[in-house]
Amino acid sequence: MTFNVEKYVMLTYARWARDFQYYDELYKDIKKPQERANLKDIGTDKDFPVKLVEILLDEQYENFSQNFQKVFGIQANIELFEKETVLKKTHIRATIWKQSGNKIILRGYFTDFKYQEKFADHATKLLEDQNFEATVKNGIISGKKKISLETGERLCIVLNITKLGLLEVELMSCDLESLIKKNEIYKMFDDIISKFDTGVIQIE
Repeated sequence: MTFNVEKYVMLTYARWARDFQYYDELYKDIKKPQERANLKDIGTDKDFPVKLVEILLDEQYENFSQNFQKVFGIQANIELFEKETVLKKTHIRATIWKQSGNKIILRGYFTDFKYQEKFADHATKLLEDQNFEATVKNGIISGKKKISLETGERLCIVLNITKLGLLEVELMSCDLESLIKKNEIYKMFDDIISKFDTGVIQIE
């Protein structure tokens, strides 16, 4: 088969974000499961590198899908953020995960490489536009912002953006369950991602 490099890179982003839904979709688009590469077919074939990648791709898919189902499989009593919640914008996909009793993480990535490059190049300005205090260290752009809720609680949102334009947001709260039930977490994350999505489009 003709190997699609861009789709494979996007596949690694989806895997990093634990976006199994999109990972599964991309994998099946890259190659059909019944057309799996076989080790014995490699030999000295000139297409060896492509076939090797196919094999690695299959192994990654199996490992990821098995681990995903084991850890985040559907359970009758599962809570909302103990499995993925996906935010889909025009050029960004992001997943929200409950990491512990008081911590939630969002991981996002651009599904369009053109806008991803713009985002990485202008991340500091885009953070400051959302009133984040931005700093740069070892190629990682970080942003912090404190917000006050109607309950009187103050939350600290920490956001990191890599050179590749991948973003991770952490939010901690002593009253996380209440915020989840009121949909406050989703609203906050959705607002951040939406502003990045529209902001990067407006960059000349």
